[in-house]
Amino acid sequence: MLFLKRYIYLILSIFTIISSGANAADRLIIHFDINNTLIASDRIENKSSENAICFLLAKKHVDYWDKTLSEPISYYDYVYNVVVPGDSKDKDLKKIRKQYLDRFIDDLREQQHPLYAKINEEFNTMNTKLSSLKGTVFASFYKLLKFLDAEQIQYSIILRTFGGDLDFIAAEINETLGTEFFAAKANFKNGALVTEFGTLTDAESIYGFMTTSGNLMIQDDWNPWNLHHESSEYGKPFYLKPDDTSVFQIFFDDNIEIDDDVENIIGPKDVKTNLPIKVSEIIKTKNAVRVNTIDAILNDDYFTKHVMDTALNASTSTQ
Repeated sequence: MLFLKRYIYLILSIFTIISSGANAADRLIIHFDINNTLIASDRIENKSSENAICFLLAKKHVDYWDKTLSEPISYYDYVYNVVVPGDSKDKDLKKIRKQYLDRFIDDLREQQHPLYAKINEEFNTMNTKLSSLKGTVFASFYKLLKFLDAEQIQYSIILRTFGGDLDFIAAEINETLGTEFFAAKANFKNGALVTEFGTLTDAESIYGFMTTSGNLMIQDDWNPWNLHHESSEYGKPFYLKPDDTSVFQIFFDDNIEIDDDVENIIGPKDVKTNLPIKVSEIIKTKNAVRVNTIDAILNDDYFTKHVMDTALNASTSTQ
């Protein structure tokens, strides 16, 4: 514990020093996906927090789930590839798979599976943590805001989602903070950003809006991404301007694929050229972070630590 406190103090001290330097970014723009990044439940998909925990644990735990398996796999992959094989996007099959995943803990108990005690303990720990929240947004998000405010770091938060819960989550954050936290709402439509001030079509204008408008709610356009087989080119637009050292952007999303530049949920682009940037490249520069949902639930410092590490990386890389 003493070592951890000293480490955090050291990081904060270094961050304060470099943030005051001429080469440090003046503002952090932090993009947050919603489902499984900021919340675990899903009203639109009728998924409770308990369902979400089962889903997360099914993805985490690997074993020989039956005697036909030649190697251990996650229970999630077992359901999708062995128990209910077929098109991963088939709606009828997805309903059946969801039933299996929702019963994950119960099935382990009924089978007296050796992993049951361990997984059930993890389930109870996560469920207790989520039940203690006043709303649905993880405590780690609010802990980050407190850190940024306490350190007087200039920042903007941008909610990004393909889902239908944007207004609900924004309202919850407003209520929790006791203020109108979000300045505006916009939505992407076929690559253009529709705002209350008009429709922005070029990269420079979209970048300018996102980096100067304060805290935003942005509804991303799921249809083109889905129609183009979840191609990164049509993912959530993420405009980056490498030579703009006054701004550093981070995109938190649990569905970012670390090893796939073709199919991905975010679509990073260079503002100047309007050409795609490889997702793997912006992971290395810490502009993109694949969120570990379990850690984001259990560790209140999860986002704060990532932002501290990212800020250090951003500031030192510009010197």
